[in-house]
Amino acid sequence: MKIELIDSNQAAAIDKYTIDILKVPSLLLMEEAAKTAFNEIIKDFKEKDKFFITAAAGNNGADALAVARMLYLAGYTNLDILLLGSKFTKQNETQQEMLKALGLTIYKDLEEIKNLNKDYDCIIDGLFGVGLKRDIEGKYKELIDYINSLSEPKPYVIALDLPSGLDASTSKIYGTCIKADKTICFGYEKIGLYCGKGPSYAGEIVSTPIGLNDSQKLKRIAGAKEGQSPKDAKTPAVDAKSPKDAKTSAVDAHTLAINEFSCLQTIGNIKAVFGNILKDRDSESEEIRKTLDSRVKAGNKGSYGKATIIAGSSGIGGAVILSAKTAARMGLGMVKALTHFSNREALLTSLPECLIDVYENECPIDTLKAALDFADIVVLGPGLSMNEAATKLCKDTLELINKPIIIDADALNIIARDNLFDCLRAAADRLEGRIVLTPHLKEMERLTGIAVKDIKADPVGVAMEFSSKYHVICCLKDAKTVVTDAKRAYINQAGNDGMATAGSGDVLTGVLAGIFSYKFSDPLLAAITGVNIHAVAGDMAAKNLSEEMMLSGDIIKYVDEALKER
Repeated sequence: MKIELIDSNQAAAIDKYTIDILKVPSLLLMEEAAKTAFNEIIKDFKEKDKFFITAAAGNNGADALAVARMLYLAGYTNLDILLLGSKFTKQNETQQEMLKALGLTIYKDLEEIKNLNKDYDCIIDGLFGVGLKRDIEGKYKELIDYINSLSEPKPYVIALDLPSGLDASTSKIYGTCIKADKTICFGYEKIGLYCGKGPSYAGEIVSTPIGLNDSQKLKRIAGAKEGQSPKDAKTPAVDAKSPKDAKTSAVDAHTLAINEFSCLQTIGNIKAVFGNILKDRDSESEEIRKTLDSRVKAGNKGSYGKATIIAGSSGIGGAVILSAKTAARMGLGMVKALTHFSNREALLTSLPECLIDVYENECPIDTLKAALDFADIVVLGPGLSMNEAATKLCKDTLELINKPIIIDADALNIIARDNLFDCLRAAADRLEGRIVLTPHLKEMERLTGIAVKDIKADPVGVAMEFSSKYHVICCLKDAKTVVTDAKRAYINQAGNDGMATAGSGDVLTGVLAGIFSYKFSDPLLAAITGVNIHAVAGDMAAKNLSEEMMLSGDIIKYVDEALKER
């Protein structure tokens, strides 16, 4: 399953478009949001349960107050409301008036709540929403930290739209953040919930359809094409003979209005991917299945693609074995390893089907050229080391490469250390973007100069910027891997902590080599397919072995099972 995600600017623009252009009153939208949240909440709680509802001065707080009213009117009368702040929005003031008309007490100080000495069954977080862009301090921080500290019995915490303290666009934490058991999203789900630290704060995520949720309609209104960036989209002209004769239809008016919000043109360009991408029934997954099913039934070993794995070094032989073995299991007709001679015997023993070229002190340029000419797809970097010979091999490969290439591990570190970014960019331009980099967070820090903690706070943004700068596909590996070509991005949700083991990334390079041998028309679709299949295979391994027992080689055993699910 794939879910389209939005950022805070897009969320605000959708609200503004719905209210200003479609003329839907903001209070009606709020009532709709509160009703869907109410319906979700009462699935898990009884009328006798105790509720603690938190709100601040904005419209997210107003949503929480509306939920409190609905709970009370439905018989959930054992509830306490804490409202912080002073500069209330008009909608917030209206919600307060309705609560007061019902005779409900609205507390203004956390100490008042503490003095009630209640063990709450449910806490509803309505402090901050998508508009938060500053660190949480003072009484707000005190409240969030208090909620997070509660235990024995621990209340069930539900966040409205977004856990307070989490950036909707990036997953940055603004000083502190509510640790929710469930987040009820209003309308489109937000990017920050699905990457970086977001998932550990969001808990279970439930989407509720509020307002305008048709991305294709928004794009048609905005005059943008699928996958088009905002700067490329043109505002349709209005045909009029003179100013006094200028008349626009309702559609024209909508078109002109929506183009005030260019961010809406890219809705749908960032998606979260759940489960096995091959099982989805959308057009993207249909294209993936069609491509994978294109294998010639009456072919020979030359028909199914050839990969060269440039990996391994003296004393580091496991990486080349894992990468080559996975590539061979992915259906490639022939796999060749170019590696240090000390790995030859182990590689032949582990994978006798593998062709092997070796070097000792330094790889001769003719040997490298022959290995590159042999291949349809190349892997560079696993276990390569960073010595002088590896550095020359990496640089020579970047200068010579004219085939799709997967770059990982030590090759990434060499590029960063020796500033080979011009070579990288030149190779990417020759290959028209069919170059995939697979850095983990620390490798990305070396490549970009951005600290790991800051990458973690905005993995999608960092990956997309890097991809744009060097014209590459970036697979930024983390618990939720980001795959992007700068204009579009996928956040893979499959996988588990058992995959955080030595060699897992080497297996991924082999999966990607196999997937790219199918010659996808869309290289980004090939990249997310490879990342997803690798993760799904990891989930299958964990199910049969447990996360603690997993080795990277176990992932290889389940790749074929993951592929069969289509």
